[in-house]
Amino acid sequence: DAALAEAPDAWPVHQTRVRALATLGRADEARAALREAEAVAPDRCALLDDRAALEDDRTAGFDDRLVAAYTACERPLDAVERLLTLKRPEAALDRLDHDAGDDAERARKLRARALVALGQLDEARDALGDADDFESARLAIDLDAASGAVNEADTSAALTALVADHPTAHEALVFIGARPEWSPFAAFALDSEAAIAAYEATVPLPGPAVRVLDHSASLYFADGTSLRWVHEILAVRSREAAETYGELALPDQVQPLAVYTRKADGRRLFAEETPEKETLSLPDLDDGDYVVAIYLEPGDNGYLYDSGFLTPRAYFRGVDLPIFHQRLEVIGPDDTPPDHQRVHGAPPAEPIALDGRAGVRFEAHGVPLWPPEADSVPAGLWLPSARVGRRVSLRDDVDYYRDRVLARRRRTARFDAWARAAAGEGTVEKRVARLSRAVREAVDGAGGLVADDAALAVPSGEGNRALTLSAALEAAGIAHRLLLARPKVHVGAGPFLQVMDFPYPLIQLASGRFIDPGPDRAAPGFVPFPLLGGDALVVWPPDAPLGPVALPVERGVPDRRTVTLRAHWAEDGSLTGEVVDRLEGQEAIVIGRAFERLDPEDRPRLIERLLLGAVGAATVTALDDPTAQPPDGPLVLRYRFRATPGPTLRLGAFPVQPGRRYGRVGERTTPLAIDLPVDQRVHLTLTSDRPFAAKLRPGTLTEGAASFALTADVHDDEIEIETHLVVPGGAISTDVYAGFARWARDVDDAERVRLGARQETTR
Repeated sequence: DAALAEAPDAWPVHQTRVRALATLGRADEARAALREAEAVAPDRCALLDDRAALEDDRTAGFDDRLVAAYTACERPLDAVERLLTLKRPEAALDRLDHDAGDDAERARKLRARALVALGQLDEARDALGDADDFESARLAIDLDAASGAVNEADTSAALTALVADHPTAHEALVFIGARPEWSPFAAFALDSEAAIAAYEATVPLPGPAVRVLDHSASLYFADGTSLRWVHEILAVRSREAAETYGELALPDQVQPLAVYTRKADGRRLFAEETPEKETLSLPDLDDGDYVVAIYLEPGDNGYLYDSGFLTPRAYFRGVDLPIFHQRLEVIGPDDTPPDHQRVHGAPPAEPIALDGRAGVRFEAHGVPLWPPEADSVPAGLWLPSARVGRRVSLRDDVDYYRDRVLARRRRTARFDAWARAAAGEGTVEKRVARLSRAVREAVDGAGGLVADDAALAVPSGEGNRALTLSAALEAAGIAHRLLLARPKVHVGAGPFLQVMDFPYPLIQLASGRFIDPGPDRAAPGFVPFPLLGGDALVVWPPDAPLGPVALPVERGVPDRRTVTLRAHWAEDGSLTGEVVDRLEGQEAIVIGRAFERLDPEDRPRLIERLLLGAVGAATVTALDDPTAQPPDGPLVLRYRFRATPGPTLRLGAFPVQPGRRYGRVGERTTPLAIDLPVDQRVHLTLTSDRPFAAKLRPGTLTEGAASFALTADVHDDEIEIETHLVVPGGAISTDVYAGFARWARDVDDAERVRLGARQETTR
């Protein structure tokens, strides 16, 4: 509605609104919205499918109008499909003879259906020919049954074989939904009642709910498709859990086989579906009941090529609920055993087989809850997990990706002229800096590396900055490499290393200097902290060695902050001052981006939030425009402020508060991840109209490589304080975390200075 208020003639927005209303079950409103959409659409054909979905046979003459509309919109096969649905095969054949459209395969199947409906079975067989896809094979079975050539048992056997040959076809999934014994996973299926009985016979795991069974079995086929069987049972052990799990959202495109509330007394109450909800409602779910969900999910092979497959990483530890019984089965397309990777104590792999196909099984019992902690390293670095795959080749993956990069580096004479003009003359460093700035100003940077052509990115403003800059550097004759990097701290891929494990684009010049083309204020040499010590793949030029290429261990551009504050505390208790705050590296990028997104009148409010820990509730009275500075490199904030602290003043050395951020708990079970290091120096000078007493903690606090130092020069009416805080980034292991947390909490206290007016005494 808000988008339509701004652009009332934007018919795609109208269409989205129509479909949203229809999904919510508000059919009358959807029809009214459709009429509004048709009034602004470029033609009525654009909304024909929406019209067909919203109308029904009760509307007089609708079917004839729809058939005519399909024909007028040059969709003859949709018109034929509708006629067959209306049981008008003669009219369908007539239209096919007149116009069979461009899809010969679909036209052939529709002709066969029409001929079957007319009883012309031999002609229908001729129309089908030798096609062996699911729909054609199903029509052939119908033909055999209609001709009396086979009995009911033979028909059932033929359908069973058809489902086995095409298990991922939509209609095959529907058949399996009606006849679960036809499922290719029937041999692996576990009995729900037996699983519940086994759970009830043991000491229950703690928690408001327990996953009694988490069973996933996947079949991977030679054509690049897959099918997954999921069987989940959830024990509800509290009223709160009953409310939480009373609505069940299944993944898109799944075929439910059984979803129900299993009552404590054994009754089954099947899930209910309502048009206005995207979830299934589990009736009468209460404490002591169970949720049972069994479904099939078609998919692809999880890998880029048909030659192999790769499963998602499966975790054998509950991060939301404890698990009583967990089983993962993966079966490949043939009798070659698949590869697997198991880490951090995942259960061992057991070889299995299904109809001549080889696979593996992982099984765990009594999996306890291990909830994630704040600021933890990726789950794959500490949770037991496993992956299964085969024929995953980094070389093939890189070659394919390099081909895609080459295709997207298409340059034009106009693009080359723009790049050379933007680079200008001078040293390589100066030319690269100019080109980097030109690309950042011209391209939004929202697209993926191989999503858009480089030559189109500049005129359209849409594209990937790394790809565009790389193509521009080539046009300007500047030697470089385009890389995809991954962090130093990453989940090991084992035998399944792929390009997708390297998500971050960088450019490396011939001098060895790295360029991060994406964010503004990323000066030449800047590399995001998580990437330090990591590695990268070369995706251009295409003849470069595969890599990986080692990334720098030390920062070329540091993450650093230097703050100078000068303030005066007046007799009336007011405080006025000025600040110069210089930010470098990641903080300059983040804060600079925030200022650019704010309206000028809102920028002082952001400064006030930054100032809050230093002087409390201050008001910024003047701010030099931060967006007027050079857009790359450090960000310098200059501003003046005013506050009214009264007779007692609490100052902070622009506190980072590492204790509050990282040291709230005394110990951890997982490593602490600090994504951004701190190197902050503060120089604070305060003068006063009256004498004051200061309470502060000069000295040095250290813990490993982390340190905080405070020096102070205190006089009756003036104080000068200097602090230096260093918090190394990276992972803090559990065995040293307790000491780090104590240090961080001490720093929280040491960062603050308490000042009070000193009363003069008389004798």
